[in-house]
Amino acid sequence: MLSYQTAWLKGHYPHEFYAASMCFDMHQSDKLAVYVDDMRRAGIELAGPCINHSEAEFSVDRTEGGHAVRYALAGIRNVGEKAMDALVAEREANGKFTSLEDLFRRVPPGSMNRRQIEGLAAAGAFDCLEPNRARVLANADMLLAVADEAERSRTSGQAALFGGEDHAEPSLRLSEAPAWPR
Repeated sequence: MLSYQTAWLKGHYPHEFYAASMCFDMHQSDKLAVYVDDMRRAGIELAGPCINHSEAEFSVDRTEGGHAVRYALAGIRNVGEKAMDALVAEREANGKFTSLEDLFRRVPPGSMNRRQIEGLAAAGAFDCLEPNRARVLANADMLLAVADEAERSRTSGQAALFGGEDHAEPSLRLSEAPAWPR
């Protein structure tokens, strides 16, 4: 009976079936690869991870051509599920991230480290904010410093030197890095 129900779900609701199955095996990259290969053979679209669109778990997104399974942020190697839950909660509460600087100023405390940045950048999760993945990795330490400084200013409770939140903060200048070849 269970095999029949599973086959029925896979046949009638393939996007939801794959998203749920991949959530179940999220931390086993070899099983995820099997699901991805099966989806490609079946012609089911898999949308890459995106810091502004992905959830912490696999989900189904509506596209122009129908539906696509959106890759989970927590499904990326070296990225924790709790940290991505906090990041998604911040995005849902205060809107999409507009730049890398905005992301790292708003990131919840303790939810981002260098290994997570490397994993997210290599997977293409930051491509909507900065398409040059090598540039993100080259500036990882500076981005973490921005996050630390933003957290210190939030917890200190002190206002800016001239008061108010309407003062202009200096814009983040990322160092250049040659883009990786495809």
